[in-house]
Order: sequence, then structure tokens, then C-alpha cells
Amino acid sequence: MKKYLFLTVCITIFGYTAAADNGGGAIVCRNKKGKVTYAELYDLWEHRRLGISNRTKIEQETTSKNIAEFIAYLESWYPQLTVALEIEIIKIENAIHDSNKELVELPEIPETEITLVEFPARCPINENATATYEALITFTGDTQIDVSSALLHNRPKSTIDALVLRAASYNLFRLKFNLIDTRAARAFTGIAASSKSRSQKRALLEQLFNANHIVDGESK
Repeated sequence: MKKYLFLTVCITIFGYTAAADNGGGAIVCRNKKGKVTYAELYDLWEHRRLGISNRTKIEQETTSKNIAEFIAYLESWYPQLTVALEIEIIKIENAIHDSNKELVELPEIPETEITLVEFPARCPINENATATYEALITFTGDTQIDVSSALLHNRPKSTIDALVLRAASYNLFRLKFNLIDTRAARAFTGIAASSKSRSQKRALLEQLFNANHIVDGESK
């Protein structure tokens, strides 16, 4: 039964698409004055709902630790891919750093342009408020990275770390493997941020790579 559930979850992940060039989106809530009261990386919400990540409080203190450990595991499993990923991580971190000079807000993503497994109709911290899906990072071509510094302002380190990995993996996958939708990067981030064991993460990662025709960190 557990094996069947595990496979069902993985099939669900690989069975939908999302808008291209979306390096990371958030579930966002605002007050009547338009000020952001809540913003969570969609990937973390999504994977908790699918059961791959822990069903714990919204901002997990362990998220950053889990991601750091996952990258260390990845280096032993796929060393060349890890080097390429770390290059992309540096690009994203630099873009976020540069964006903090002024608070920029990216346009809201129309829901007609994305397909999500699940999206909360109401704000997770206030049932009287509506939640929207908004871009945190977008890519234009191979080089331009746009960051919504207004949404990232005062976000927890766990959210920033997860977003950096999400955007970096998406940019790597689209440039290296021509994966122009976001499902692989979303799954990759969810696996990394979860508190699954090393062997469980390896198994999930191999399923993700097999589904996208990636062997030893390279395209088949």
C-alpha cells in the first residue's frame, strides 16, 4: 500500500505543467492596503500537500538544513551536475542581492497561464483574505533574471534558500536538459527541502531523473 501511494505521488508530480520562464512563484496574501502579510514558496506548499514533504508548520526551521544536506548528497551522487547547479545558485544569489537595492514587484501571474496541483482559495493565515499566485523570480532568455524583491523583503531564510534552489535548478534544467516547464525544478526543490532520509531522497531523485530521461546527471 505504501509503495502504491509513493508511486501515485510521483506520477502526480510529473503529470502537470506550469508556465515557462517562471523561476519560482509564491502563495501571497495582502492586507487591504496591498501590503504583503504572507508569502510562501509554492513548491514547499505543494509538496507538503502531496505528502512528499513534512506536513508541519508553514515555515520549517529545518528547511535550510535539509537543503544544505541534500546538495552535499548530490555532490557525491552527481558531481558534475552539482558543479553546474552551484554556478546557477551563485547567479540567483547575486540577482537577489542586487535586487535588494530597491523594492521591485513582478506582475501577478494569471491563473490561466499556470496549472497547479492545488492552490489555496483562501490565505493560509487568514481565511477572510484571498490568496494569489505571484512570481518571485522570472527568466528572460538565457541571462536576464528578474527578482520580486518586494515579496522577498523580510522573508525567512528557509524561504530564500528554497527559492534559490528552485530558481537555480529550473534554470539549469531548462538550459541543460531543455525542460522548459517547471515541474522538474518544483519536484527537485520539494525533495531537497523535505526531511526524508538520504536513501529516500536518492530514490525520489532517481525517479525524477528517469521520468525526464536524465542518466548520471546527463541527458539520455
